[in-house]
Amino acid sequence: MSDKQVRDYDKFMLRLPDGMRDSIADLAKKHGRSMNAQIVHILEEYITPPKVDDMPYLTDAELKSSDKVQEWMNVLSEKISIIEKVVKKNFPE
Repeated sequence: MSDKQVRDYDKFMLRLPDGMRDSIADLAKKHGRSMNAQIVHILEEYITPPKVDDMPYLTDAELKSSDKVQEWMNVLSEKISIIEKVVKKNFPE
């Protein structure tokens, strides 16, 4: 992490619906985190989209190889799946 002291971090008071504190405590215990670390983890998961690296260009020689083209298409398919999950999570219908 960083060299910041706890007092240097932003603080935010939060009211939770009945039962949510217990749910967070259970999740934190399950994952070996403090409740604060669990809440931060959940927020980071939600607001930080996964990184999708640029797709490499195939060379003329690679375009002639069906194996290379198939491999490239598999990578593209994985990246599309990641993007679809992010869109569904952040923009539910």
